[in-house]
Amino acid sequence: MAVQKDYAKTTEGLRDMLFDEIDLLRSGKIDSARARVTANLAKQIIESIRVQVQFQRVMVEQTKGNKPMSLIGK
Repeated sequence: MAVQKDYAKTTEGLRDMLFDEIDLLRSGKIDSARARVTANLAKQIIESIRVQVQFQRVMVEQTKGNKPMSLIGK
């Protein structure tokens, strides 16, 4: 079993954790099933960040023109 390490809950921490997981996989300290689970969780985190960034961009665009925000499209 690999040693548990604390990572910052940031994109930088996620990146560090993923590189450490790659190293553990290469060294045989973890199996491919754990690596797959870690990769899938990372994808979900990245997707949630992507959605958050898109939402923030929309909010900035909406406030530029003082337009009311439509929640269901145009």
